[in-house]
Amino acid sequence: SNCPVPLSKFCLGTTYSEITQGQKITKEENSVEPKVDTCQQEISTLFAQDLNSKDIDLIVASAHACEHDWRLGFCFKGGRFIHRSDCNKLVCVGLDEKEFPIETKNTKVLVAAGNCLTGHIKKNDCCMALSYMNSANCIQVVGYTRKTWFG
Repeated sequence: SNCPVPLSKFCLGTTYSEITQGQKITKEENSVEPKVDTCQQEISTLFAQDLNSKDIDLIVASAHACEHDWRLGFCFKGGRFIHRSDCNKLVCVGLDEKEFPIETKNTKVLVAAGNCLTGHIKKNDCCMALSYMNSANCIQVVGYTRKTWFG
């Protein structure tokens, strides 16, 4: 997750703060309470590594987004995710513009209730929602389909 999630309610998980630069909260399996730790500013590449190497079941996302990208970090630049329009593939783009394709096989749910237009699928167009389904193997996607002043 990249937004506050009560990790104490989960078996394990990781959140990367979008408010406090370089803050990561992790709950390990069999632990009671989550542990606050530090991490690099570029949280997009950390998130991409997690997606590609761990069996993640749930993604909870916030931050700035639209049909074509997800920009991590409210108070700092933390990298971004984009889609490849020719194939609906999800790609992480680091602050140095280096790209990391997302390919994960386990199924998961994306709750992007704070991401503007992430759930909007334009007719005959590629978008983030389809890329999450295709590359990140999200079998359920929750996200805004209309522009609003609050999300």
